Amino acid sequence: MTTQRETLAKIERLKADVLRAIGRWDAAWKAFAEIRRMDAEPAEKPTPAQLQTRGIEAAMLEQNGHLGLALDALNARLKDEPDEQKLLSQRLALYEKFGWTEIAAREKMRLALFVQQKKTAGKL
Repeated sequence: MTTQRETLAKIERLKADVLRAIGRWDAAWKAFAEIRRMDAEPAEKPTPAQLQTRGIEAAMLEQNGHLGLALDALNARLKDEPDEQKLLSQRLALYEKFGWTEIAAREKMRLALFVQQKKTAGKL
């Protein structure tokens, strides 16, 4: 039963992402609701599938203009993946959309330091 639910959730994730990309929002939100219904209960450490669901949620919220909710979803995802450069860049972009220039400047500095540390660690 669990593998069937996981398979159905995977199909709905793909469906929601495709529908979001082509702008069919009503159908995308319905698919997202199905994902939520079929996803396993949140564990202490989220599965890759649950992280993907959170990413889809953040993207859908941002594209619908719900920037505050998108930032909240992105911050929740960053708690589980704090070293993910792509997520940090997305958060920086949201700060800039809000017009929060000081916070965006600090985030840009943090991101630059993070990238430099990764490069330095790779050379050792």
